[in-house]
Amino acid sequence: MKYVSGHKKPSYSPIVVVPAHKDSLSKHEVISLRNCVEVLSRYRKVLIHPKKVDGSRLARAFGLDDSEAFPDECFASYANYN
Repeated sequence: MKYVSGHKKPSYSPIVVVPAHKDSLSKHEVISLRNCVEVLSRYRKVLIHPKKVDGSRLARAFGLDDSEAFPDECFASYANYN
């Protein structure tokens, strides 16, 4: 990305959003999440999850920075999930 001389570079920090729709993760999901945390270690990572899921437990277990709950219907189908 190029910046025009005299213009400030944006002063934001990227946040990696990690979605989770259930309490327990499969073996492959655990491997994937651990890899995500390692590869993206310099960025803030936030777990988003339905209200019915204990996202804070998952966030702590994997060293994510925070978690935020959304209405369950946001995760009810693949169409809603995306």
